[in-house]
Amino acid sequence: MHLFSFLATGENIDDVRNFHDLSSSSLLLLQVLTGDAWSGLMSDAMLGEESGLCSDEAGDCGSWIAIPYFISFMFVGTFVFLNLVVAVILENFTALGNTNPDLVSSSDIETFKEVWATFDPDGDNFIPSKDLVSLVVCLPPPMGIKGARRAQADGVKMVLKLGIKQHEGHVAFHDVITALVKHSYATSSYVDQADINAVEAHVDKPPPPPLPETKSKTAALPELAVKPQMRRGMNGALRAKVQAEEFALDLPSARQVFAVQLIGARADAWARSRRDRMARERDYLATQSKAASAAAHSSTRTGGSGSRGGSGSSSSPGRGSKAHAHTPPAPRLRRHEA
Repeated sequence: MHLFSFLATGENIDDVRNFHDLSSSSLLLLQVLTGDAWSGLMSDAMLGEESGLCSDEAGDCGSWIAIPYFISFMFVGTFVFLNLVVAVILENFTALGNTNPDLVSSSDIETFKEVWATFDPDGDNFIPSKDLVSLVVCLPPPMGIKGARRAQADGVKMVLKLGIKQHEGHVAFHDVITALVKHSYATSSYVDQADINAVEAHVDKPPPPPLPETKSKTAALPELAVKPQMRRGMNGALRAKVQAEEFALDLPSARQVFAVQLIGARADAWARSRRDRMARERDYLATQSKAASAAAHSSTRTGGSGSRGGSGSSSSPGRGSKAHAHTPPAPRLRRHEA
């Protein structure tokens, strides 16, 4: 600005692009950095009295100093600052390529938000605890197990390890994402558990938002469980199911909910297999009883005809006794099943 403040206007230096003030000078130098007619600007800054556009008495002529000034500015601006910007961009791309895929990154957090939105259409930061397994199955590694061969079973095992707190049958967004990130780092061989505990000790966990009324315990239970007059008319199986749901909603941890559900599923499977086994044994006993009755009836008829015929009585009982000998014994029932 001090060197070319009073330059006369020319072909490129005009009332907008000049060195009269800071804003005009910045605009002119930005044009020089882009390489747009920078040589013309340098020529206008070298105007002499012989051009007839300026005079030494007015002090609005240029100087030969414009040559080293503009050339040095172009060299520094183009070859130094531009290369510096390119180096920063390349460094960021290199750091992105060296990201450990076994650890959670910012892109994994964005993916988690998108998947969470499908389970939380209301956008109140709460989803039912029973949807945790489905959430984990839909998330790609390292936060989930999408694409696993035994996705459902592995999802239940993973949820049991998270230890997420539940609020009347629902889990909060912050609790779930914190547990998944911690699980990702804990199962990685690149991070020690002591470092995770040290970082977690210095992080303040915000309290979860209040649970909306639409997701309270009363809203989560079926209508039969809420109305006492309808509850009294339940059968034993339905009442036991409702009581199990109430018990699961009162548990403080989602891990305990899935443990109770797993135990209940195993108990139901054992009860079904026990009923099927007892039904098969009853059918077997009934079949053997019918076969024994038919054999006895046949031997009775054969014995009666033998007493009337004479010699046939000696062979028929033998066949009857042989039939009795080949009758397989009935299976013995266990004491608790009998």
